[in-house]
Amino acid sequence: MIWNPWSYIRRADATIATLEADVAARDKHIAELQRGLSVSADRYDLVREMNAQLRQTLDLYRKA
Repeated sequence: MIWNPWSYIRRADATIATLEADVAARDKHIAELQRGLSVSADRYDLVREMNAQLRQTLDLYRKA
């Protein structure tokens, strides 16, 4: 039995607010990580493409 329901409600509301803030911070952190991974993947693809072009160019010079 809860003897002081208003105090219990205030504590529960404070706990909920803290947890919601934590979730929002983690969501923001996850979004930042996903953005960073996307940029890294784009850079990786660009480097792979440039390496393929360099290999083609070196093959042309070796054959000439």
